[in-house]
Amino acid sequence: MKNIKMSWRTIDALGTGDPVYIIDPGTCGRAMAHCPENPMKHMVMGVAECDAFADDTVSVVVSGMFPGLLNYVDTGDRTQESLLGERLFLGEDGGLTIKEPSLPATVVLIGYVITGRGDVSIHPMDLSAKRTEVLEGQCKFCRRPIHENSLYCYACIQMMDHVNRVAREQPMSEEFRKWTVRTYNKMTFRLEKVCTECNARDGTVRPDADELDWYCESCAMELSGNDED
Repeated sequence: MKNIKMSWRTIDALGTGDPVYIIDPGTCGRAMAHCPENPMKHMVMGVAECDAFADDTVSVVVSGMFPGLLNYVDTGDRTQESLLGERLFLGEDGGLTIKEPSLPATVVLIGYVITGRGDVSIHPMDLSAKRTEVLEGQCKFCRRPIHENSLYCYACIQMMDHVNRVAREQPMSEEFRKWTVRTYNKMTFRLEKVCTECNARDGTVRPDADELDWYCESCAMELSGNDED
């Protein structure tokens, strides 16, 4: 997975992994999910690669792999292994959190935990926009500009390639296969889902809104029959 990094001057002190927003070309600041006096602060462009003082130039990971990022996140009593496949969000007061912020904060997805070592795939995405229409030239996943003549932006293409490569290279246990499907389904929250049971690409039935599993109609009926037995 190719990393995309930029260097900007920061007006705020930053910790490693702090999401940042762009103030003007060449200048960034510490992002926050809830800041009524400055709504621009939730428009995340990446995360700081290291600590930085105000007025320092900081390297920002805009897209790609951030090794060990989970080490800089308060995960409570959960282990890194148990967080595999989970999402990281922009915190209400800045920083990263594993808990989705509640309204009136803006829900900004920062990335996904993709290894048991705490490595995170960075791909900032505003989930509060609730836009359903895809305009010409926009990525079908996240609405950023498409890459060349594809239907997706460069970051989404990289993420899909990574998930597919991991699925090919790792021993495909049933548990790992389901994790791969769930990770893909999280990425494609605006498109068709993949059935967790049979990998069919018409997993449109979601029995419980709190569950990560989606099923095709056939598997949903079979599971429903098993529950009745």
